[in-house]
Amino acid sequence: MKHISTTKMVEDYLNNRKINLKLYSYSIIENIIKKHFLNYFKNKDLSKLLPSDINDYYISIANLNLKAKTKNNILSTVMVMINWLDIMEYINSSICRKFKQIIKPFPLIEAPKSDYLTKEEITYLISNIKIRNKKDELEKLMIELLAYSGIRKSELRGLSYLDIDVEASTIRICKQLQTITINGKTEEVALNYTKSNKNRRVYVPKWLVNDIMDYKNKYNICDDSLIFNFKVVRINRILNRHLKNCNLKHIKIHDLRHSYCTMLYENGANSKFVQIQMGHSSERISRDIYEHLTNKMQENGRNIIESL
Repeated sequence: MKHISTTKMVEDYLNNRKINLKLYSYSIIENIIKKHFLNYFKNKDLSKLLPSDINDYYISIANLNLKAKTKNNILSTVMVMINWLDIMEYINSSICRKFKQIIKPFPLIEAPKSDYLTKEEITYLISNIKIRNKKDELEKLMIELLAYSGIRKSELRGLSYLDIDVEASTIRICKQLQTITINGKTEEVALNYTKSNKNRRVYVPKWLVNDIMDYKNKYNICDDSLIFNFKVVRINRILNRHLKNCNLKHIKIHDLRHSYCTMLYENGANSKFVQIQMGHSSERISRDIYEHLTNKMQENGRNIIESL
């Protein structure tokens, strides 16, 4: 087994992963490996690691100010690479075995369930957005579309006017705009696929489709222009500001997707329809994530019991 530097090992591994991963997924793995492995081991010979060296590394990950789920994601990503290095005979199998024996998942603390706004709260939020200029109009359209379509933040950012079908009252979800980091450089990248790798058409209220197209025509915007060419941080700030103005509880952008799904289930939508709207790979995923008991669902259930 010839000597290869740790940096060269990591470089070879990442080149291998780049072949069969999409750009966004690769950028995540590259960032984890370089930040949470190479920075620690780059001046060390992996073939000569002692159990104490690996344990010190494990402790360093444990001491990161991150959620347990994030730490476990780091460790699992690192372990996939360690296995690859072992298979390629870049390291001795005993080193791989020591990693497996020492590196164990951290216990997870049950995360709070996603929050959501009720139909009445969403109506109140949107009705209280004051329209004074072009910017206000676009912010209101953004919140309305997130609340009444359930699309993801990255899908919203990749949406153009060409994706709007006025006659069918649908929007085509076929791409996304992501912020990725490659070789330490952060940039905005348009990806011609969705998170689930499946294009879909999402039904949107006809009045909302008309409002979006009225906005386009009012300001003579080109058909192929992105509708919401916002940075992620700006989208978050827009929602936070309007929630605060309405004295509504703080929720995340993704919680508007959760709110939308909750409204669908509360009003009797079947799981197959929800699956298609949300872009999940199966009905079970939609049910497991979103079909929780809201107050309205509990009330409906009690009414059914009382009627027996």
